[in-house]
Amino acid sequence: MIERVKIEPNIITIPEGRASFLHAVTPTYRTNKFGQEVKIDPKTGKEKKPQYRMTWLLDPSNAQIAAVIAEIKAEAARQLDLFFHGRENWPKDNATTGTKGVIPCFGMGNDLKKVYDGYKDMFYIKVADTTQPIIGDRRGNQVELGKDGAWHIVDRATGKPAEETVDANEVPYAGAICRGRISLYVYNNEQAGVNANFRSIQFVRTAPAFAAGGRRDASEELAAMAGDAPATVAGGDPW
Repeated sequence: MIERVKIEPNIITIPEGRASFLHAVTPTYRTNKFGQEVKIDPKTGKEKKPQYRMTWLLDPSNAQIAAVIAEIKAEAARQLDLFFHGRENWPKDNATTGTKGVIPCFGMGNDLKKVYDGYKDMFYIKVADTTQPIIGDRRGNQVELGKDGAWHIVDRATGKPAEETVDANEVPYAGAICRGRISLYVYNNEQAGVNANFRSIQFVRTAPAFAAGGRRDASEELAAMAGDAPATVAGGDPW
């Protein structure tokens, strides 16, 4: 039996990447192939915890980002070597069970069965955590979404949201260019793999929003539909 070793992860800084499938404010459950939330682990019967999650999209044509991608791969290999006591002991593909040797949380977007918007020619890495990540605005302030729907600066002394708010267009959203920090870890239960923790994300600059994470301006939307809304027609099409 392979002896478990405690692995201290290296913190990896992502200087620039595009945020995809961003769920940094409200934790969500993973979904199965039918789009249903998986709240109970089908293998153990135990309740699963919702997670804060996102996918970083990194441009391998950028020399600085290419170095970060190499760092991610090297860190994954380092941890796998330590976890399994050598490269020769890494799990292998099993044709009988259908399990893969090691499933990484990263890869090239072009290799996915479905190439999502923005994924073409990009390196992706999925991150998730049960602890909410640190969210930062363009100026480097930690921010938190308040019950009033506004983004508030978090007071560094108290760790609680202050009255001061920030521009909603300068906080991370799905599609924005951001930077952040991640850390990797190895798991080995019925399947072995490498996952990544979602530590922090900071807005850097705007980019086209992805369809599922766009933001709309109420004044612009309503101005385009000037006049009273028509009355509902009884028995009409509900859609």
